[in-house]
Amino acid sequence: MSNSSQPLVSKNIQKTILWLLTIASLVFFGWFWLLFLPINNFGKMTPVFQWLGELLPRPVMTAVFFVLLASIYFGGVFVFTRIYYLVAKKILNHSLPVFTAFVVITILLGFWLWPVSCDTHESFIDIPDKQCDCVGLTFEFYPPFVLDGSSTDFCMGWEIPVNSRP
Repeated sequence: MSNSSQPLVSKNIQKTILWLLTIASLVFFGWFWLLFLPINNFGKMTPVFQWLGELLPRPVMTAVFFVLLASIYFGGVFVFTRIYYLVAKKILNHSLPVFTAFVVITILLGFWLWPVSCDTHESFIDIPDKQCDCVGLTFEFYPPFVLDGSSTDFCMGWEIPVNSRP
């Protein structure tokens, strides 16, 4: 193997690692945004949907709602993933050791911030079944179009298991 092909192989490996990390960030942002998006849509955007509902016929409103929901979801995932890719690429072009540190920090943060189900709430009688305490961000996920009142609390941060008491 000649010396001129060594940097090319190294660059190809670096690009492959960069793309694998970008795909992993796409999965992370997609999962997080899928859990977090219904909170924003059915909470803060309700007045917008009500206003559109008054202006548009019902079938058109349904189509507009799903197009808007898909646009927000895919747009958000694209923006977050694109920003991550551009930052990682800039770091990779600057320095390989710094990029290696960035990769390790990113993977550790991904594992630490991955949303984990800590508690579920049933519809009528809430049975205590808390599985962990959360040191970090906790948010409640209420599935869209479910009207029975059940929800799940997710933790993004450090989960501390709760011991079951007799």
